[in-house]
Amino acid sequence: MPALRFHDLRHTFGTLSAQGFDLVNVQAMMGHADSRTTARYLHARPAAEDAARLSRIFAQDSTAIGSNVPAAAPPATVASESDGAWATR
Repeated sequence: MPALRFHDLRHTFGTLSAQGFDLVNVQAMMGHADSRTTARYLHARPAAEDAARLSRIFAQDSTAIGSNVPAAAPPATVASESDGAWATR
């Protein structure tokens, strides 16, 4: 069995943290200045949990669609060349 290095423990911590915390929190806990360094620990995030979380978010948003969506703008009218006017967009 190979010797255990300090970095092995650090990597285990980062990997386990990435399973329960978002990237910003893991970055702060690991002391990384660049989020790209932290991103290498995201391989451990279970896709099934992410899909379930997104489903809950979309379900919450779908109940508010009627009240929060602004009304659509009326369609633009386009004049023909024979009218002597051009449409603005």
